[in-house]
Amino acid sequence: MVALKTGKLSGPDIWPDILWTDQQWHAKRDEIREQAEAEGFGELGLHFEVIRRMDAYMSQFPSYGVRQSIMARIYPGSGQTGVLLSQDEIAYLIDRLSGVNESIGQDILVKLNAVKKGD
Repeated sequence: MVALKTGKLSGPDIWPDILWTDQQWHAKRDEIREQAEAEGFGELGLHFEVIRRMDAYMSQFPSYGVRQSIMARIYPGSGQTGVLLSQDEIAYLIDRLSGVNESIGQDILVKLNAVKKGD
């Protein structure tokens, strides 16, 4: 429980049944394989049945992207990247973005110009 140490929930705290480690994945696969063998699947059919059941097990959980968006809603970040650029790098980027038509490039250019004027 990471939450006890950090005060924040982690993915395994929220979704404890997801196979987070290789050890957990292999243990679950072995468990599924034993169940399928007990049900009488032959060697060739057994392989495909294990794959089908593993896929079915994992499909009951949200995808990685959905889990990321849930965690971002629980713990929103500052949105800042913390990238440090030298004055030469800022000047280079301003030069490269001059005349750009895309809105994101224009937004970046405004921010870079503000940084340059602030120093």
